[in-house]
Amino acid sequence: MARIMIVDDEPDIREIVRLYLESAGHTVIPAKNGLECLKLVKKERPDLILMDIRMPKLDGWTTIKKLQELDFARDIPIVVLTVERLTPLRVVRKEIENLTAYVEKPFTKSKLMETVGKVLKRMGEVLTQSAKIEKSIEHGEPIARSYKETVRKRFLHEYLLSELERMKKEATDEQELTHIQNLIENEKIAVETLKLKERVMERMAETG
Repeated sequence: MARIMIVDDEPDIREIVRLYLESAGHTVIPAKNGLECLKLVKKERPDLILMDIRMPKLDGWTTIKKLQELDFARDIPIVVLTVERLTPLRVVRKEIENLTAYVEKPFTKSKLMETVGKVLKRMGEVLTQSAKIEKSIEHGEPIARSYKETVRKRFLHEYLLSELERMKKEATDEQELTHIQNLIENEKIAVETLKLKERVMERMAETG
């Protein structure tokens, strides 16, 4: 089972998430804000971070940016848990690119656990394949790291694509519908481009 950090300033949220995750056999590392997350992450080395956005002292977006600057933390997948709705405008924000998934509050146990399960499954597959790449190719470490990042981005864009499809069904304004459809097409292109990049690196490992 995984080591999962939950970063949230609300004790009730931390407790609920802890109960959900521990019931599935995971080890939970609580942090009440971004500063505490940054202090704990080097020592605890979590497999996954669940990150609130609106927190005192250091908000989630800033914390994520600082994690990306840490070599040992760059590959840790981050799932946002936030009251900030995922809207078409937010989908195209630059900081979204550093995430693995986006879960809106309030969330159900099934929604959270499904997302956590999918992320951990995909990241487990990535670790296996990236280790193969690193072993099979001379000086393969940077290629293996690029592979991890490419798969994480594809997971994110597939997630955003599914959310945009949901938004499209709920849209009532014609202009909004057109905007969402354009974003869907962009996400489809992003997913296919990332898939192609993955295949190239996988073939490099196969051929040595």
